[in-house]
Amino acid sequence: VLDSLIAKHQQLAVQQQQQQQSQQQQQQPAQQLPRQGSKRLREDEQSEDADNNSKGSAEHAAIAHCVQLFRDRVMPTCCEAHITRQQLLHLMKTSRQCQNRNAAAAAGAGNTVAAPVTVSAQDMQRHLLACDLVCRDRHVPDTYMFCVPGASAVVKSVLAGRQQLMQLLSRKMYQEAFEKELCCVRLRGSCLTPTFHIRDLQGRGLVTCIDTTAGRLVRLVRRK
Repeated sequence: VLDSLIAKHQQLAVQQQQQQQSQQQQQQPAQQLPRQGSKRLREDEQSEDADNNSKGSAEHAAIAHCVQLFRDRVMPTCCEAHITRQQLLHLMKTSRQCQNRNAAAAAGAGNTVAAPVTVSAQDMQRHLLACDLVCRDRHVPDTYMFCVPGASAVVKSVLAGRQQLMQLLSRKMYQEAFEKELCCVRLRGSCLTPTFHIRDLQGRGLVTCIDTTAGRLVRLVRRK
């Protein structure tokens, strides 16, 4: 997941950088001519687009850099489900210093290296939060919990599908239905199959599954 996230933002940074260079090449011949009326307006718009592409390219490069530091330094070191803000920034800063030293050593040896990406501590936290790699712990101040990117959509699907099946069974006369009937239900707000949700309900002890001659029966557990 992290590798694909890094590759995605690196590709976006390169694309926007190429667009910026292309717009700059288009502006150079136009700047040699007298600017009048609508031509001047178009040149100003092109210059603004080039500035936006430059900012977007730097933003994607910074995100890719932060995710790479997170993958290489934070994940191998932390075994807990949470990390303090100070620990996170310390690991990211240590990694950045090592990369800058390696870049300086390579430059001293005559090798060509890319310019190091400089990201502030505030931007590092913002990028990691935006990528769903960490989230704030509401119970402990200045503490982050590790997340899986895209997991929020799965959690929402699990909750939505669970609620819909529970409501469907509760409306039945005997609060039961055949599994094949439930598997044909179209669940709104869930990207998971009804079979998954039936297993989820069974695992949570909310339903019981009974094999009958007519097929598998799913029955809602009555709470005392």
